Amino acid sequence: TFLKTLKRKEILHIKFEEFIYNFEKENKKICKFLKIKEKVKISNKNIFNLISSKKNVYKSKKFLSKKEFKYIEKSLKKYLQW
Repeated sequence: TFLKTLKRKEILHIKFEEFIYNFEKENKKICKFLKIKEKVKISNKNIFNLISSKKNVYKSKKFLSKKEFKYIEKSLKKYLQW
């Protein structure tokens, strides 16, 4: 697959939940990885609405049963591993 052709150092994995709840920390991590200067770092105001995004975190847990959630986790296991 495409991801297997990339070197590990060329990929930065960021979980949506971490990005939303720890925006500043994850933003710094992204800037460092991309070698972006501080003055052009990502702004949570011009890219997305942080408050609205927080409402969407873990939304699946509200609508899926534990059985359904486990089934999805099992089915997508190879895609969810970093």
